[in-house]
Amino acid sequence: MSSLSTAEKEKTDGAIIERTKEKLAYENKWLKVYFDEVKFPNGNNGNYNRIVESGLDGTVVLPLSEDGKIGILRQYRYPIGQSVWEVPRGFGEYSLTSLENAKKELAEEMNLRTNSDNWVHLGSAFSNTGLCATRVQYFLARNVVKVDKSDHEYKYVKARDENEIIEKTKFVTYQELTSLITDGVSPDSFTIVALQLATIKLPKLFSK
Repeated sequence: MSSLSTAEKEKTDGAIIERTKEKLAYENKWLKVYFDEVKFPNGNNGNYNRIVESGLDGTVVLPLSEDGKIGILRQYRYPIGQSVWEVPRGFGEYSLTSLENAKKELAEEMNLRTNSDNWVHLGSAFSNTGLCATRVQYFLARNVVKVDKSDHEYKYVKARDENEIIEKTKFVTYQELTSLITDGVSPDSFTIVALQLATIKLPKLFSK
């Protein structure tokens, strides 16, 4: 009898695309871009693009105030040429755990923190399974408050990238954020996934 879980069997069952040669096309300190040689299930040879981000898994944080409002920030995103309302997120750093990276992003981008027992790991997901091989870890941070200079997290506030364009931050209700998403004002997939994972793992979180 197989000892594989259903999830593990789903990963291994079925036809696969075999990588016959790994070809690094470009790299910088944030990511590597590959243009691999592959063999498809039908026997044909070809190429496949693959992006691997440097560091550990990326992190996304869904911040909640004591009254249940969600913290979001407006940031200019160069690839799409527009500013977007989104939750805090960032690359993972090797020197930090996923939770420490989440604390860093929350403090760095929104000047917020919360106690250790208020952090909930919501799960993980790939941002684009057809192109990007990096997994993203999602966290909920409850009862967030402003970072004080005496807090351990204050060091992250000083470490904010000076080229990062964060225009403003605010707290909104669940209904207000879903309206921003459906109206196209917040077309950020990480924010959408964070909200969905939170409602799946904690169904009563936004039921008030």
